[in-house]
Amino acid sequence: MNKTIEHLKLNEMIKVSKNLSDIYSLLITDGEPILRKELIQIIKVFVENNNVKKITINTNGLLPEKLNDTVKIILETLPVQLSISINLDGLPKTHDELRNTKGAFLKVSKCVDYLKKIRISYPVLNYYIVTTVNNRNLKELEELSKYVDKFFGCLHLFELIRSPSKSCLPENYRNEFNPRDEELLIDDNKLNEVFSIIFNIIRSRSIGSWQNALRQASILTGVEYAIRSVKNKKLKFKCQAGFKIGGIYPAGEVFLCELMKSEDNLRDINYRFEEIWKSKKSDNMRKIIKQCCCSNSCFK
Repeated sequence: MNKTIEHLKLNEMIKVSKNLSDIYSLLITDGEPILRKELIQIIKVFVENNNVKKITINTNGLLPEKLNDTVKIILETLPVQLSISINLDGLPKTHDELRNTKGAFLKVSKCVDYLKKIRISYPVLNYYIVTTVNNRNLKELEELSKYVDKFFGCLHLFELIRSPSKSCLPENYRNEFNPRDEELLIDDNKLNEVFSIIFNIIRSRSIGSWQNALRQASILTGVEYAIRSVKNKKLKFKCQAGFKIGGIYPAGEVFLCELMKSEDNLRDINYRFEEIWKSKKSDNMRKIIKQCCCSNSCFK
């Protein structure tokens, strides 16, 4: 994203919303969403105008009190199912170093404590931990998983660290959102080790109900699918990026796939998202997406 461009303002988001049809699920991410002062107002706009039923907010967990207040207001005022995805990239030392913030791990713990209490009153609240698997945390994943199971008691998901440079996209279609430290990327010859570690994690968990058994099987299948996609340079199923899934960067650029260069800016076409979505340029990009492969399990 071009950081010099001003983010879309609330009145602009209202225009975007009014030009869209119904949206079932809305994912709010990029940096730290809860820092945005108008976040709750923006969510309300999409719920009222686009009949949004499910909201997911990604957070790095560095602002526990702010997250607590935001979640409470959303659940008290809007008829939605709310999910909070919290990033946790390792045990305390590793997580703090990767986030470049002393005490970051403890702040995630505080976020979970707040969310546990809120869910007592609002069962529609869901929260879970997401760990991005990389070269720095690979050896401590099993210990981290035991910690999450014991102290957080919530779903723990794993995603391979991804990079446009590791995708099958033609180079001229890739964006520049590569990890700042390329050494975090996992070599293909380590992918079997990754699967083995996560397999052992899933196998060691207490399964309990059949619903949880299916959930754990889904986690393992997702990781296996991502690894096979990277190793074989081929997707087994149709990627939904650009078909059922698309997005808007904070400054208004539309994207079909988060690894590809963004499309035109909504500000240039009077905030008509579908004009970009249905354009010939987007159709051409979808042809490229069909030939791509990556570890983006959220888009499969």
